[in-house]
Amino acid sequence: MSAYVIPKHRMDRIVATIMEGPVCLYSTNKDIPWLKQHFLCTLQRLLPQEQGLTLADVIGRTLYRDNVEGVQERYPNDDYWELPGMPPDRSYDPLQYVYEPSQPYSIGAMAAAIDELEYNSSDHPMWESTVSFLIIYRLRRLLLRCLPDYDQDD
Repeated sequence: MSAYVIPKHRMDRIVATIMEGPVCLYSTNKDIPWLKQHFLCTLQRLLPQEQGLTLADVIGRTLYRDNVEGVQERYPNDDYWELPGMPPDRSYDPLQYVYEPSQPYSIGAMAAAIDELEYNSSDHPMWESTVSFLIIYRLRRLLLRCLPDYDQDD
């Protein structure tokens, strides 16, 4: 498989899920709102504050930056706008990402979306030391806590 820059509509849904939490219809875990808030507070401490940008914008730009760097590493001879997945009409620049509210993913769909993002970003030369890697790692842990029977005892 080849690496590509994640489409904007998918990034919007990933960011929506980070900001609002995954659709957890069947979970009885009462800690989920607290866990989501704790996760967002952690992101606010980790990410640079940029004038005029919301936290959602900064999260998306961070994820896109590492995604683009990973794709550039895989395709070092390609021009920026020729990278796989870049909009052919140059209708938006992923590195200038601005969040557009979107429907959050369900738990399973979010797990698949961050797997896709990780695969397409992991050629980044310092992938495991990026903030995006940490975000994905922490998201997986949060998603596990949202599973319907996660908080059930034997």
